[in-house]
Amino acid sequence: MSDFQEIRRLFTTPEQRHRPWTYWWWPGNSVTKKNLTAQLDEMLDKGIGGAVIVPIYAIDETQPTIEAFSPQWNDLVVHVLKEAQRRNFLIWLNIGGGRLPGGPFVTEQTACQRLAARSERLRGPRRIDADIWLYAAKTHQSQLGKAVGPHLKLDSIHLLHRDERNRVRECIFIDNPPERGVRWIWSLEKGIFDLIVCFRYPTGQRVAHASPGWEGLVLDPYNGEVAREFIHRTVEAFGDTGKAFASSSFMGWYLEGFEAPGANYTPDLYEQFLKRRGYDLRRRLPDLWDNLDKDSEGVRQDMLRTLAELQTERFYDPLFEAIERQGLKFMLQPQGATSNVMALAARADYPAGEAIGPRTYEKYIDARGRRFISSSARMHGQRIIPAECYTRLHQSRYCVSLELMKASTDTTFLGGINHVINHGLTYTPPDAEPPWAYCEPTLIGPGQTWWPHYRPFSDYVARLSALVQNSVSVQDVLMYAPLADSFARTLESIPLKRGLDNTWGQELTGEPGIDSGAAMGRHTLPCADPIDEAGYRFDYIDAGTLLNAARCVDGNYVVNGYCYKIMVFHRVGYLPIEVMRRLRELIREGCVLVAVGRTPMGLYGKAESEAHAAEFQEILDELYPQGRTKDNIRPVGKGLVYEVETPVDLVRLLDERITPDVRVDPPDPNFGFLHQMADGKHIYFVSNCSQKNRLLRLGMRIPDGRVEVWDPITGRMAEWPLSIHEEGRLWVTLDLASYQSYVVVVDPARKPGPRLRHHTFDDVEIVDGRLIGWSSTNRNSATLENGQQREFMSNNAGGHVRPPGLWRIEFPAPLKLVLENAKLKCWTKSAKTRHFSGFATYTSDFEFSGRLEDVRFEIDLGRVFEVAEVRINGQTIGVSWKPPRSLRIPDGVVKPGLNRIEIAVCNLGHNAHLLDKSDSKWEPRKSYGQTRAVRGVKKEEPLPSGLHGPVRVRALHRVEIE
Repeated sequence: MSDFQEIRRLFTTPEQRHRPWTYWWWPGNSVTKKNLTAQLDEMLDKGIGGAVIVPIYAIDETQPTIEAFSPQWNDLVVHVLKEAQRRNFLIWLNIGGGRLPGGPFVTEQTACQRLAARSERLRGPRRIDADIWLYAAKTHQSQLGKAVGPHLKLDSIHLLHRDERNRVRECIFIDNPPERGVRWIWSLEKGIFDLIVCFRYPTGQRVAHASPGWEGLVLDPYNGEVAREFIHRTVEAFGDTGKAFASSSFMGWYLEGFEAPGANYTPDLYEQFLKRRGYDLRRRLPDLWDNLDKDSEGVRQDMLRTLAELQTERFYDPLFEAIERQGLKFMLQPQGATSNVMALAARADYPAGEAIGPRTYEKYIDARGRRFISSSARMHGQRIIPAECYTRLHQSRYCVSLELMKASTDTTFLGGINHVINHGLTYTPPDAEPPWAYCEPTLIGPGQTWWPHYRPFSDYVARLSALVQNSVSVQDVLMYAPLADSFARTLESIPLKRGLDNTWGQELTGEPGIDSGAAMGRHTLPCADPIDEAGYRFDYIDAGTLLNAARCVDGNYVVNGYCYKIMVFHRVGYLPIEVMRRLRELIREGCVLVAVGRTPMGLYGKAESEAHAAEFQEILDELYPQGRTKDNIRPVGKGLVYEVETPVDLVRLLDERITPDVRVDPPDPNFGFLHQMADGKHIYFVSNCSQKNRLLRLGMRIPDGRVEVWDPITGRMAEWPLSIHEEGRLWVTLDLASYQSYVVVVDPARKPGPRLRHHTFDDVEIVDGRLIGWSSTNRNSATLENGQQREFMSNNAGGHVRPPGLWRIEFPAPLKLVLENAKLKCWTKSAKTRHFSGFATYTSDFEFSGRLEDVRFEIDLGRVFEVAEVRINGQTIGVSWKPPRSLRIPDGVVKPGLNRIEIAVCNLGHNAHLLDKSDSKWEPRKSYGQTRAVRGVKKEEPLPSGLHGPVRVRALHRVEIE
């Protein structure tokens, strides 16, 4: 079976392997084998395909707890693996007993360390007589508390003598600062001085949401000894037990992003820096917080390059090796690492991204969480690219709807992800009321009103995963991931403030500390958004991949089979010398490079710049010579080098050289697309990333061919008549409801079927090569492919349907309310139902009179909040969980005469939980975070609920168009 045939099969019938995985939080590990088995069955029933077991804090501290990775805990995991093996269910284990590596074995000396500075402007002549240790400690008292004192160490004192123009005339380095309690005495000559005191201390960061027995500090990510201890207590402690399941249910190990804000020091940093970079960092520490001379940015690069190497060699390398020895897989979220996140993603068996925060249902480029990971994964052959999804999608867990999750799913896939990890599902005893819930807002499991109807949503996700995992992505543009620039320009985030503490950080993360993904994303974002909005897909490429995998083929960059027409440097100022060499080779062979905003001006770090200055200048002169042409275009060998000033200029250049992959008429910044290929077929996933309905024309830069449109919610596939090929593009007309998506499939090898430019029918199908219209009215029109307009009249519009009138509405316990002869209205309009959350059943009748031949039926529910299951004459028609709220009624269900209609509708849990505070008893100690049902809700008002309608049953009669 070809890849495309497999895609068609999987789209029709989603399989377990493509269904979402989920975080499976075990509170306090207070679990039983019986309940674990029951919850496995529940997950399978709802359409979940795998789980990441994550030990967390005890929610109900009256229950007995079990320490993670103890023999008793291992036995419970083995039970799960056996049960999962019988169910074709996949299991991962979180590395550690909470979020972030660490625990009680981590001491103040082996915990995360922060290097910081305090600066103050002084004028001489004057005599300094001060307790410098106290001067530094007071800066951090609010952050670190009383325990900081014994652990704060002074590193050095620097006096920067400045002239009247604020230039540094001299830097006085004092490498033996006084001990605690000893006053420092110094005489300043006349002039302006900056006193800079550099010091270090433990950050105090603790393992988040730690399970019993794992409470403690987060380990120093650059310290090999403590990293090996952590691996011994986790991966190696369970590894032999898990080997027996390695080829079946036990996939391997999972590490969530190692986000250690402010961790920029380790005890042998200065020794390692001298060894690797060749000069004394302590003498240049002020350069970390100020631009003192031309080498300051190079010093910052060398500092972070050293930390990145230490983190890779001492933490990640041993972890990869330990998992590989076991024959298991490693699913790694590299976010937060100082090390190059793209290089880490390239090594992982399953490189994982994340879609976190309330904006994830909006269309935007998330380089840190998604695009860096997916780009690297594709280029290195990883077929499955998962991501943690829906985290903090809404600050109240009971305000999260399936529609909102669907919107977030679409934007996550637009970022290159192709498998979903729910965040998440909490183990809960069957008699717990309310069900246990992890402290993060999003809850996807028991306790959500819509949980009984989660499976149709799982079908949607599985169809998308099967589609993207079994096809090849198409991108036009490569964008260089500027790690060296990100390491150089930390001052653009948090400048040195006189008289205030400064720790090295990135504005994007909101916390001190370096995060390579956040830094590179911040640097490239001004260029990434315009490329995307102009109708081009792009991938990032890092230095290692450019060096080792990129080739020039017919003037294109080819990376492990993926073809790119142009590479973009957005304000790239620094490059490793090896990249400069390789770049020149590729351009000489015929590739095209566009520099936006600036051209390279130096190498990666002070040490490398000094060692290769002459060679750098030679390459630079060839690529960017003085006296450039008027249009800033430079032929280099068979290739070209362009210079443009702004991202707008870049888009103009792309339009001239390539033309967009997709054009949308009318233009819409909230429209997103993926372009995939399988067996010569073009596959476009298109999504309306907004709440507004969109009628648009999609113009694809592909040859003409047979067009099909697939609906990933229903799995329905049909040849599409609303298409036309003109001006070098295949245009397809689509009507998209809020947050709706389609898959457009084009086969250039097949002749197009009959086409229309426009029509007024309810629906048009192509059946056996003929255009068939379906209409609920007597008059319709259609514009044929040749421009001819035809009118269609009918005396019988498929019979008559008398719509449902009044309704019987039944609310179950605890309300136990029945409303007879009721009109449709919002539940919040009545005091009795204002705070009800759950399912209510609506019952009514509609009457059909007329013939059944050549007629099909549809039901339109109107407005629904939130999920509706429809039954007609006792037969389930389907579940509607987002607009459009129309369902096709299967043939043979509607009978002449009266027909009974039942609609079970559930709202969101928010309304009931505005009053119900009972789950406050599940609130753990402060260090674990809040677990209130309603978290951060700005407007504590009930949400719209129930079936608002109007409900219409339409009889559509068949009309032959052509």
